Order: sequence, then C-alpha cells, then structure tokens
Amino acid sequence: MSGWEATREAREAKIDALHEQLTGAVEQLVTGADWRRALEFAAHFRSRSFNNTLLIWMQHAAAFEAGRVPDPMPSYVAGFKQWLALGSSVMRGQAG
Repeated sequence: MSGWEATREAREAKIDALHEQLTGAVEQLVTGADWRRALEFAAHFRSRSFNNTLLIWMQHAAAFEAGRVPDPMPSYVAGFKQWLALGSSVMRGQAG
C-alpha cells in the first residue's frame, strides 16, 4: 500500500467515525425538548452547518464531562487560522 492510499484510508476512517458520532447524536435527540435545545444551540453558530454544530456540541460536552473545559456550553468557535489571528494556538501534544 502506498502512502497516498494509506492517507486516503485514514481520512475515510475518520469520516466514518464522525458519521457514527453524528448518527449517535441525532439518535439521542428523542424528545421535542432535546431537539429544541439542539436548534437553540445551532442558532448561536449560524455560520456552521447543523452537522458541524452537532459535532461541536458533542465534543464540548465530552470535554466538559472530562473536566477539560469550565463551562457546559461553548462560547466561541473558530477555525485554526482564526485562533492564530486571535493570538491563541494549540500547544504541542494538546488533544483536540
């Protein structure tokens, strides 16, 4: 297997894992109140797709439960270059 094929397979595996996370998140939205909270959350991040918003919600909730972030809801979402422009960057070895 060439390096290109390994990279492609790794990317596809990552996409498959994200798809499973999204499916799980949608399955957890079982009541009208759950959907309302999800839509209210998505309204705060209108520039992001609903799928990306669900991923942000899930990943932040996991980080909150693990004690890595102080608040249960994210207050600011930015891309890598936006964080750099704000003077913030990821430290070596820091997990996403």
